[in-house]
Amino acid sequence: QFYLAPGGTLAEHADVTTGTQTFTTAPDGLPTGVGPLDPRPAIPVPTVAVPGTFVTWTGPPRTVPLDVVGAPHLHVTVDAPSTVVFVKLYDVAPDGTAQLINGHVAPARTEPGTPRLDVTMPPIVHRFDAGHSVRLEIAGGDLNFRGGPTAERVVVGAGPDQILTLPVTP
Repeated sequence: QFYLAPGGTLAEHADVTTGTQTFTTAPDGLPTGVGPLDPRPAIPVPTVAVPGTFVTWTGPPRTVPLDVVGAPHLHVTVDAPSTVVFVKLYDVAPDGTAQLINGHVAPARTEPGTPRLDVTMPPIVHRFDAGHSVRLEIAGGDLNFRGGPTAERVVVGAGPDQILTLPVTP
C-alpha cells in the first residue's frame, strides 16, 4: 500500500499528515494533454499534460524491483461536483521520464455528497525496476476518453486514509 501524502509524495507508511491537492477539469470533455492514442503505437510517445489539470503523487526510487500483478485500487477523498476524472499509473525512470503503464486509464465519476472515490484500475503485469518510482496521477481529461461537459474544480485529499493499493508478488 502507498499513502497519498501532502506535497505529492506516495509514502509506504501510514504516518503521513493530511492535506489536499486541487486541479480543474477541461470544459466540454476536452483532453487536458497529448499522448499516445489507443491502440498504442510501437514507439513510446511521451504524455504531456496542461499544468493545473492534474495532480500527482510519486514514490521514492525503488531499492529493489516491485512486481505488480493484478488490478491496482485507489481509495481517496474528493470534493467535486459531478464530473469525470481519469486515474493513471506511471513508471518513472531514474532520468525522470514517465511512462503510462500499458496505456491504461481508469475513468471515474465524482458525485456531490459522495466524498469517497473508489477506483479499480485495469489489471496490469508490470515490474518497477530498482531505481524506478511509482507515480499516481488523477487528471481532469484524457485524449482517449470524453470528460464532463463543464470545467470543474476537484480537490483530492492526502493523508493516512488516502490509499493506493498495488497487488504485488512476493
